Amino acid sequence: MYRYLFSVLLAWLSFCSVSAQQEKAPSPYYFDGFKQALLVGKGVQYSVKVNYDLVGNRWFFIDSGDRNLVKELYPEGISLLKIEGRTFLMAERALIEMIQAEPYFCVEYVAETRNAPKTTSYGGETQTAAVDNYSTLLGTGISGGQQQNRKVVVGIGKEYEVKVGKKTRRFSDGKSFVKLFDKKLRPEVEAYLSSNPTDFTDIKSVAALVNRYFAE
Repeated sequence: MYRYLFSVLLAWLSFCSVSAQQEKAPSPYYFDGFKQALLVGKGVQYSVKVNYDLVGNRWFFIDSGDRNLVKELYPEGISLLKIEGRTFLMAERALIEMIQAEPYFCVEYVAETRNAPKTTSYGGETQTAAVDNYSTLLGTGISGGQQQNRKVVVGIGKEYEVKVGKKTRRFSDGKSFVKLFDKKLRPEVEAYLSSNPTDFTDIKSVAALVNRYFAE
């Protein structure tokens, strides 16, 4: 009797473990589910549900005519995507969010990936019912709901963009931020960062730093 109960308990624990692994299956998408977005371009404005594939660096949308079909969103004619109070630039093969226009400050989200186990697949219940089938994805890394390039997103890094004069410059930490300035000004900026440490993973903290040095 005890052996039978032990076997039942073991089977139940095994089932729970498999279910938990399935629920926590890694996702290539930036958003938790497809989000309603307003797409804006020159003379163009319409609404559609979208998500961004961090591995393939592409936007996808749900076909309004077939909610079980996901298609690639091409950038032609679109300049901005407004999603839940946030503004994203329709950049080619990059996920860039505009934090503010003046002074210009954007953040690019960069996927940190590793090779996926052979059993890892994307899509399924943890994504949305509308990602079981893909369209226009063959040959681009996704087919039939399965990620073909075998990459798993394990984190998301940030790279920042500002305007220095007429040029767009990038930085990701204190060292690269200091290099935005002329050599004569760098010691002053270094001293400020030493006295006022900035968390370069926190967008609000970085925005405050950008405003301090680049706001007119």
